[in-house]
Amino acid sequence: MNDQKNADIEKSIEALYEEPQRQPKEVHTVKCEKCGFQVAVPYKPAVNNRHIYCPLCFAETLYEDDELDDELDDELDDEE
Repeated sequence: MNDQKNADIEKSIEALYEEPQRQPKEVHTVKCEKCGFQVAVPYKPAVNNRHIYCPLCFAETLYEDDELDDELDDELDDEE
């Protein structure tokens, strides 16, 4: 009886350290909103709900947003 109990405990401990089984993600192909490059995304994009950019355009967009924030900060500082 103890042998069976020990075997069950060992199996339970091994199960704790096993990698979880993951389902493969469904990949969808869409066009970059800025340049038209085909981009693979791991989700089904909602129509007209989200901007999708390729990595290069995404980085450019972040840079542009950062510059705009700096300009707005400068304007606010000038008003004070």
